[in-house]
Amino acid sequence: MAEDIEYPKEIWDYLGDMAYMPSRQDREQLSKLGDQKHVAIWDYFFQINSNDVGEPQKREINRINERLREEIGRYNDRQNQIRNSIKTHRRTLFWKRVRSFLFGIGAMGISGIIYKYVGNYQFALNLIAVCLSVPLLCAMIFWVSIPFVGRNERNRIKDLKKEIVRLGNAHNQLVKKEVNRKRTLDAEIETLKRQIPPPPSGETIRSWLNDDLKNMQDHVIDLTALGTRLVDCSSGIFDEDGNRVLQQNPIPVLGPAELQNPQKIPPPFSQEVNSDLNKHLHARRSYLMGYDRIDVLYGVYYLEYILIGNDMLATCGLFFDFINGKTYSEQITEQYYEDVVAIAIAKEFRKIVLNKDAKEIVLVEDAPTFTLSLASGEQRTVTFVSEKYFMEIRDKIDVAQDDISKIFWIRNAKETADDAMSTLRYYVRLHKWTIEDE
Repeated sequence: MAEDIEYPKEIWDYLGDMAYMPSRQDREQLSKLGDQKHVAIWDYFFQINSNDVGEPQKREINRINERLREEIGRYNDRQNQIRNSIKTHRRTLFWKRVRSFLFGIGAMGISGIIYKYVGNYQFALNLIAVCLSVPLLCAMIFWVSIPFVGRNERNRIKDLKKEIVRLGNAHNQLVKKEVNRKRTLDAEIETLKRQIPPPPSGETIRSWLNDDLKNMQDHVIDLTALGTRLVDCSSGIFDEDGNRVLQQNPIPVLGPAELQNPQKIPPPFSQEVNSDLNKHLHARRSYLMGYDRIDVLYGVYYLEYILIGNDMLATCGLFFDFINGKTYSEQITEQYYEDVVAIAIAKEFRKIVLNKDAKEIVLVEDAPTFTLSLASGEQRTVTFVSEKYFMEIRDKIDVAQDDISKIFWIRNAKETADDAMSTLRYYVRLHKWTIEDE
């Protein structure tokens, strides 16, 4: 038998057997940087299913089981053959002994006949003695030889019994070795399972996301250099007293990166360019926020920040990989208010590929998309979540159909987009009227 295979000792060496997991190198890039926060985020979105651990060991266990089935089958067949052969030899030996016994009976019968018909004649006593002694001697020989007849059969039976013992010892030794190997492999699998890192809670990940989004907002203000020119932004929304509600400035409009127009998604996130980042793109998890609220977190977001200045408007769009903390395809535009042609929420069609083989596709119709159209013909768009979208991916986020309405982001995203649209319209009209008045 070949030497036992020595398998890797770390769980991360087995990620290649799990199609839903990025590579070990993807995680190690964060670990080598000492970025424990993003390592924990990685562990949250990419949780190893314990049933998928130790696939190479499981394959060997299956091969061992197959070998054991074959070995037990061969052993039982050979044992049956030997036992049948022993039965045959014992049957032959039995009949040989019966034959010797019967021959002895026959010789005694002949002695009786001789005595009956010749024994009355006195003159023949010597002859009688001779005649009787020969068959009696034969009978004695046949009877005495009974335990000794069938020498070949006895020897063969003895050899076959030894063969049974030898085969049994060899079989038990082989089975014991295979069983011990299975136990070793099972122990290796259990050791690997214990290496699966416990993921952070959804609440922790949400708090980290909120922190990152706040930092991202500060980053965007620095990029546009509009910090001193941003206004205290009044929205087009009024409170109960009739006062305008202050709006966040910059105004963030965000949605899952996978839900955006495919032409906007940066090439590094494609399967052909980087399969690890492609898994980041489609990473998503839900958690229960409370009794009747569900939050859904994503690995990659698309953010469009709208900065309301005192004399101009700026937008900054970017893809934010929450898992590794990097931004991609930052695009900044600045324009005067009169260059804004239209602000609307349109319905667009989206096709989302859920796996690397492109065999599992979700079609989302009427995906709500915030659109800012400029005089140059450029459009800044953000597609955000909707109930229909979550209905299509509910199996991927482990949310029951009846619980979709509990996802708070559905209402929150729509309200954020509406507020942004209302605020933009207010300032665009305000500045356009001012220009017309002048």
